[in-house]
Amino acid sequence: MRDSLLYLLIGAIITSALFFFIGGEKGLISSISAYISASAIILASFNSYKQMVIARLNDNIIPEEDRDTLDKIEDPHRLYEDNQDLQKSPSEILKEEKIALKKSRRKLSEVFKDSLPALSPLKILSYLLLAGLFIWLKDSGNMNLGVYLISLSFPMLIVIFTLISKESRY
Repeated sequence: MRDSLLYLLIGAIITSALFFFIGGEKGLISSISAYISASAIILASFNSYKQMVIARLNDNIIPEEDRDTLDKIEDPHRLYEDNQDLQKSPSEILKEEKIALKKSRRKLSEVFKDSLPALSPLKILSYLLLAGLFIWLKDSGNMNLGVYLISLSFPMLIVIFTLISKESRY
């Protein structure tokens, strides 16, 4: 996360300088507004996803794998496991699956609890910032739409690049 923040800051400086030279003052204002709002959305999304994963780990919703490392490497999709269902009739398999589905149904309170990270105040505020800055730019006459749209995509590309480069280091 610290790498992403550092690269986002460096990207903001480069983006602002680039679009100042291309679009002048309107380009600078449009690029900074778009870049800040897109960065806020990305960081808020990371934060809510992190909170969701922590909550699921604390509630033991994410199951532990019961396979060893060699099994995961040799058969990652469990294609070669012995299948005991071949000896059962289709109606027996169907009955077992219906029972399993009934057991796995979730209550409305569980669904609501899992959807709370999507409605986190930080995430909602970041989207309001995006809308507010867009309206302000349009009303004040500082909107350069091409610069704005390009600057919206830069934070996402920077974070993707950071994640990919971080993964390739390991």
